Amino acid sequence: MLSIAKMGRKSKYYYVNLAQSSYEASSALPGEPPAVWGGQGARQLGLYGAVNRAAFFVLFDGFSPDNESKLVSNAGGKRRVPGWDLVFTPPKSISILWAVVDPAHRAAIERIHHRAVEAAIAYLESHARLLTHDAPPAGLTVAYFEHGSNRAGEPNLHTHALVLNDGVTRDGVTGPIDSRVLYQHKMAAGAIYRSELAALLQTELGLELVRCQSWFELSGFSRTEGRYQTLMNLWSSRRKAIEAHEPSTAAQAQAVAYMTRDKKGYVPPRDELFRAWQEVAAQHGLIQRRATRLIIPEGKDQITLWQRFQEWRTLREARRIVAVHQSHFSRRDLVTAIAVAAQTRGLHSVDVLRLTDTCLKHRQVMSIGLVKDEERFTFKRLYRLEQSLLSQATTLAMTSGMRVSHRGMCQQK
Repeated sequence: MLSIAKMGRKSKYYYVNLAQSSYEASSALPGEPPAVWGGQGARQLGLYGAVNRAAFFVLFDGFSPDNESKLVSNAGGKRRVPGWDLVFTPPKSISILWAVVDPAHRAAIERIHHRAVEAAIAYLESHARLLTHDAPPAGLTVAYFEHGSNRAGEPNLHTHALVLNDGVTRDGVTGPIDSRVLYQHKMAAGAIYRSELAALLQTELGLELVRCQSWFELSGFSRTEGRYQTLMNLWSSRRKAIEAHEPSTAAQAQAVAYMTRDKKGYVPPRDELFRAWQEVAAQHGLIQRRATRLIIPEGKDQITLWQRFQEWRTLREARRIVAVHQSHFSRRDLVTAIAVAAQTRGLHSVDVLRLTDTCLKHRQVMSIGLVKDEERFTFKRLYRLEQSLLSQATTLAMTSGMRVSHRGMCQQK
């Protein structure tokens, strides 16, 4: 799941104050884990590893890490947009498993989640550009803040990927980024995250997953049925609060989420939270030993023939999705459809992008030109059908039909 929100000037204190410093990080201490740098922009600025508080603050305001130069012309300005908060959240059942299993498997789930987030950011970065007249490609400067609970104190593993408004081109040119790219590719990036997450959970931990519309859950975990139904509902209070407002779109749901959330203050030590969560889970039949049995450490062997079959099924479903919902589509529409269809089929984000290119090169797919500066595609069979319908409509419009006399109609009355 992915949500995007524009950050305000005071946001920098919120995220940094919740995180522990790198030199004192411990699950026995209050606070969330230290943040880490990511993105090509961060690497070009020489930023690696744990986020330094001072460097984060100056970058947040648009200055270089050493605070000696401006990265954007309006650095330090009061009306400047400092960046965007991209929140990546795994399905609830994955957060529950993360909260209950032993520390080693918990760390493995955290690494898998982070790799899936990086895959989504890499996808967005492949489309990122500076907000200038020539709009050159730019690397993103990202600070990853991992959080483990929601504002109701429930297990909720998620990452705030703070995309700072400091883009860096390959030539070292800096400037603000075009945020429209983030919003245009939000659905595709979210689907990339989920497909990569599902593939890694299957191949590295051997988890059994089931599809739920556009996302997935652990087998046996559902809010409507199954052994752990009550636990899923107990720890989905935020979702139930949002659903109570009956939002009709994802944008409305996100607005309700921000409107109804409580202020997040003190974060207890994770060791304390895990003990409390495990006690609650045990009351609902999910003890640590049983949760660990869901994991097969060596993962599942991937057979080339099996993967080809899964790729064929994924492409078939994705083509049906885009054909049913619209007569023509963009590359990001196809990426979204393929990433959604790839979930629980052991296909990674690189497979999704490879299948996207394969599909667009297929002889049955054709380009129909640009719409709002974005190339659109359609299937030749659908294109021929539409042309045939248009031709028939034109012919009927030019054919004179039988006319009913107005005088005759009056006589019948």
